Amino acid sequence: MKHFGKLMGAAFLAGCLLLTPGCAVPGSGGGKLEKYSSAQRAVIASTERNRWEAAFGIGILEMKTGEGTTFADELSSEVDGFMRDLRVVRAACGDQGVTLNRQEAKAAKSAAAEYDGSLTDAGRENLGGVSREEIQELYHDYLLAVKYAGELSGSGPLEVSDSEAKVIRVLRAAADDQETAEKLREAAAAGKDFTAEARALGLSPEECAVGRGECGTDDVEAKALEDAEFALARGDVTGVMPSGGKYYVAKCIDDYDEEATEERRERIGRQRVGAAMKKICSSYGEPEEPEGTPASLAPAESLPDCPPEADFFAIFEKYRADLS
Repeated sequence: MKHFGKLMGAAFLAGCLLLTPGCAVPGSGGGKLEKYSSAQRAVIASTERNRWEAAFGIGILEMKTGEGTTFADELSSEVDGFMRDLRVVRAACGDQGVTLNRQEAKAAKSAAAEYDGSLTDAGRENLGGVSREEIQELYHDYLLAVKYAGELSGSGPLEVSDSEAKVIRVLRAAADDQETAEKLREAAAAGKDFTAEARALGLSPEECAVGRGECGTDDVEAKALEDAEFALARGDVTGVMPSGGKYYVAKCIDDYDEEATEERRERIGRQRVGAAMKKICSSYGEPEEPEGTPASLAPAESLPDCPPEADFFAIFEKYRADLS
């Protein structure tokens, strides 16, 4: 969950400190600062465990990090930080009089019902017997945090446009010299099989999912390659594009990967919400009582297993989209 706060610039929500009075811990004006239950923590932890294991493999939690701890230690700590931030923002919303309207409250309730319905008996037991009411409170509070952050930022920065989220799929091959790359380009442009022609030239073609802006802005050649790929329609081929000492040719096989685009939209949205929550929390200060993993649980045990359908954030984005 490091993505919750590390990809946004320091200027994001810079007005928070001005718009939120004082720097005291919230709660004195009606905001609720009570900790979430261990079962509610388990809801978030299980979602993040599933995401990490889907991305990096089942054994990722047991692997050691560079600091001698395991990824389970790191992820467990990140979950605790998220829960702490959420309860501080919830209290800040209470102090500022930020509430959900009827439609928003209904969306939170519907999201909770879908999440609750996705749980098997074993899954619910793994989550400490979490109740629908506890799940609904989480959805209510997270939607409240998103709403408050949007109000402080003028709403715009939290929205993820289609152009930002768009993912395409290309076949790409890199040659050491321009002449070889040009041979591949000519063959592919003539309708010949890209993969077969690349291999015949001694190249190693690969299928890539490409998101806009993933190459950054500092590498001019990489940015030019990305721009060329995004300009393609399905079946089109780029020219020869130099980048990093290689010569690239790419063929578009999908100019709009809908599933990957929605996943990327959700990921970017979560990054922005997380950064906004961090900013709000920094203006108030930390709660006196830390969140903390239950002392009886080892880090791996604090990341319970649950069916992949019980994805808290994916379900949230589904119902949040209906409010747009």
